[in-house]
Amino acid sequence: MKKKVFAILLTAALVLGLAGCQSKNETDQTVSNTAESSEETTDDASKGGAQETDGLKKIKIGVISTGDSYVIEFGNAALNKGYIDEELKNAGYEAEFVGFASGVEISEAYAAGQVDAMFIGDFPLLTLSGSGVDVDIFATLNGQQQYGLLAGNDSIQSEKDLEGKKIQYIVGTTVSYSWSYYAKAKNIDTNKVETVNSGDTSLLASGDADANYTGLSTAYMYEQNGLGKVVADTFDTPEATTQFFAATNPTFGQENEGAIVAIIKALNHAYEDAKTDAEGTYEVLATSFIPKELVEKAYSFDTTFAYFNPELTDATAEKLTREKDYLKEIGYLQQDVDVNALLNTSYYEKAIQ
Repeated sequence: MKKKVFAILLTAALVLGLAGCQSKNETDQTVSNTAESSEETTDDASKGGAQETDGLKKIKIGVISTGDSYVIEFGNAALNKGYIDEELKNAGYEAEFVGFASGVEISEAYAAGQVDAMFIGDFPLLTLSGSGVDVDIFATLNGQQQYGLLAGNDSIQSEKDLEGKKIQYIVGTTVSYSWSYYAKAKNIDTNKVETVNSGDTSLLASGDADANYTGLSTAYMYEQNGLGKVVADTFDTPEATTQFFAATNPTFGQENEGAIVAIIKALNHAYEDAKTDAEGTYEVLATSFIPKELVEKAYSFDTTFAYFNPELTDATAEKLTREKDYLKEIGYLQQDVDVNALLNTSYYEKAIQ
């Protein structure tokens, strides 16, 4: 039993990477295609030059991974359908996905010049930019990452039952950002709810926490493994959702525009498929730890899949600004971030020509 719980907790810790939600002090062990391999990047690559193998230039993309699966939101659809490989090859490139256990580790590798691009959550990108590292966000991989409330006992049937209860989440992450907006939207008096700063779901079983607030896919995985019941979600509170992006080094992007445009073309192709084939989309988004039935539960709130549109819009900027303001409020930004400068729409404009 202890081994089963440990496995669940380990997988869940990795799944939380879906939102790029690690705080600035968290560090996890790389799980696949380790950072050690990324250190083999040449000096040219770190300065924006792609390596060439078999006539194709290589683009190294940092991603969160667990086991044999990448945690890259809609990037999984474009990858699993073969569109990323196809479009990159047409442009003279090939992708090497370098796996890490958290957005923090991707950020560190990116800052060290060990990857050329990233599929990563909003908070690591904002903190990178806030620390003076140049970043160009070029596509959206999920514009509405959802969250859920997992009740550990029958005393909580909905968010209305949280008063006087203990709710756990990791403070300073996208989860706590989402919770702050969710609580406000649902008129929850947070002064009457005790916060347990932990992601350890064994606290639900021990009674040291009554509920867990986390990414919705993770919450459903917890539920499937008998750790509680999902009693609420953020489907009707889009202001409480977060974002997941594709980003690159500006120098690399300028010198390898074809690769960035190719990735956007691949995402657009997959997005067009999604709009007419919901079942197929759930299938290609499924991973070894989030099966198709849980993907459908977490992503079927909008079967047009508008939140997977890779285009960077005014709504993207507005939400990213709110997220930036939250990070400033909790002291996680060393300097202010120009959100509009962070969002580079020029690649998308070329991709749809």
